[in-house]
Amino acid sequence: MYKPNPSGFHTSLNEEVIARIIPNVRRGLAIGVIAGVSKVPKENLRRWLNRGKEDAQNGQDSIFAQLWVKFEAERNEEILTLLEFVRGGKKNWMGPWELVKAVAREDFGTEATEYKELVEMFAKLSQDFKQLTQGNPKDLGGSNDGRKMDSEGKDQEGSPA
Repeated sequence: MYKPNPSGFHTSLNEEVIARIIPNVRRGLAIGVIAGVSKVPKENLRRWLNRGKEDAQNGQDSIFAQLWVKFEAERNEEILTLLEFVRGGKKNWMGPWELVKAVAREDFGTEATEYKELVEMFAKLSQDFKQLTQGNPKDLGGSNDGRKMDSEGKDQEGSPA
């Protein structure tokens, strides 16, 4: 039987440790807090999950892959529950929505790829607009594809851009 180190925190992964971690995932907590209440150093949990994701993607059935699959399944079920509450338009829906954005930042919060792309596009458009209003359109990033245009909006070959 596994014995934790003197601090009470588990430093190696086994079935007993997985059994402590998984019930805490549905509580809507961040990974660091899940680790803490599961008596696992947060660096270990993050490392185990990263390794588990790699193992699962490579088709390896390791204890780390088992943890990652169970962790993601529980996490996604909790997110689905919260989203159903939000979509239901029930009173006080903003609290669960903020929780979803906090717990699933990479999908719904400021770390979401779509969010980052929108911020980048907005910054580029803002820069282009500033240059255009200052009378310096030659350096427009998004609207100038390198072709020369005449005053009628035709490229050098005479066809519309």
